[in-house]
Amino acid sequence: EKINLPVKAQLSWKPLNIVNVDKESAHKVIDMVNSLDDHDDVQEVFSNFDIPEELFEELK
Repeated sequence: EKINLPVKAQLSWKPLNIVNVDKESAHKVIDMVNSLDDHDDVQEVFSNFDIPEELFEELK
């Protein structure tokens, strides 16, 4: 019988400290993360910032 096991496994980084950011910092952080993510030499981007849901929706 088939056993339903995951085909792919992945490790992820979990921050020890989470930094809350304000509206001004959120713009800068999101721009930086997007720039890093778009760079050809970058494979993955990790961060430890937390943007409140309301602010995140406003920034979209």
